[in-house]
Amino acid sequence: EVDSMLKQAGNGWILAVANSSPDAVTGVEFVAQAGWRLEGTVERLTYRHDARPARRTFAAAPAAVSDPQRFPLELPGYGVALYRFHLIPPGGEPTSAPASR
Repeated sequence: EVDSMLKQAGNGWILAVANSSPDAVTGVEFVAQAGWRLEGTVERLTYRHDARPARRTFAAAPAAVSDPQRFPLELPGYGVALYRFHLIPPGGEPTSAPASR
């Protein structure tokens, strides 16, 4: 019920995560590969679909990050969340890097 796509965008990354379930999903997180770490703020844009246009919602906010190698994903029911962030390789500067979810 959860699907994702990670795409490099300039010197950062965008993670798109979709939840096709009517219920919110918890306990899912983004985890950078060993030695890589997050730099700065992780931005989150969430869209929740509803058959009634008046009940569709968008929300933008910084994501809660307490660990420099991971952050939790907030996945509303029938929703899509986009996360934008930068990664730093072990001992290096921000650059392109593989990551996993």
